[in-house]
Amino acid sequence: MSMSKASVAMITDVRMAVEPAVSGMAAERMSDRLLEDLRASVDDMRERLGQNPAFMAAGQRFHGLIASSTGNALFGYVVDSSIGIASTAAGNYDFSQQILVLALRRGGP
Repeated sequence: MSMSKASVAMITDVRMAVEPAVSGMAAERMSDRLLEDLRASVDDMRERLGQNPAFMAAGQRFHGLIASSTGNALFGYVVDSSIGIASTAAGNYDFSQQILVLALRRGGP
């Protein structure tokens, strides 16, 4: 199968399998500075809702911050690949799941 033919359902399945683990690792290892950067990236995404290219760039930064917070460079490659695949599929993506997991692991919002 060509990655350009990945469906939204397929992308969602992978995200649901991978994101909780990556988010959990990031929450345990994230520095206060990276947490502030993550909050700023969420604000940036909120400001860019409806501005697809700008929103996607902000989302890529958000996911990159979480991946880099794990301390495992391979997660960065996974995130970059996933974003590339997702950009070819139609649909909207809910980025709130990772923030929720991070908040719960750190003891609240």
